[in-house]
Amino acid sequence: MTKLCGEQWGEMAAAEWGRSWAALRFFNVYGPRQKADSDYAAVIPAFLEAAVRGMPMRIYGSGTQRRDFVFVGDVASALWLFAQSGECGIFNIGSGRDMSILELAAAIGNATRTTPLLDFGPARPADVGFSRAELSRTRDMTHWRPMVPCERGLKETVRWLRRPPRGADFRLAGGRFGGCQPLRGVVSGLLWAA
Repeated sequence: MTKLCGEQWGEMAAAEWGRSWAALRFFNVYGPRQKADSDYAAVIPAFLEAAVRGMPMRIYGSGTQRRDFVFVGDVASALWLFAQSGECGIFNIGSGRDMSILELAAAIGNATRTTPLLDFGPARPADVGFSRAELSRTRDMTHWRPMVPCERGLKETVRWLRRPPRGADFRLAGGRFGGCQPLRGVVSGLLWAA
């Protein structure tokens, strides 16, 4: 609901004050420094942590649910492009490809060079069965397109996980990932310009 309100606020601001705006609808963003230590952590950091610790990956339901996973570097390039472009409206930011949760578990096994251990639990009531970004409007209006395939993004994320700890960025033993500071001028994917 708050995302929809933000989009409506952007449309209102454009109509009322002539402000340019863009609401970016991020699909399942993943990459280095993503938290894995909450009940509602994104599936990729939770699966990666399970794989590197030799623990089972918790799958809710059958694992056939399909998701669009987009690498954080692609999201950053989209944010940069939109912050400079002046394009207005609502735009999807994703990979434009879908992958099942079972396929994701196998891809994480490949990236970590481990055999995934799977633990199936009951499906979550509000879990969506299929999600994939439709990118034609985003491509047509801005020429943005995702550049990092999931397999490469997972390998880059695993490299980051396995690097020697620097400061407080990451402690595998504590299951904590460091946070990123939000970009100035960005609130929940809503960009604005003067």
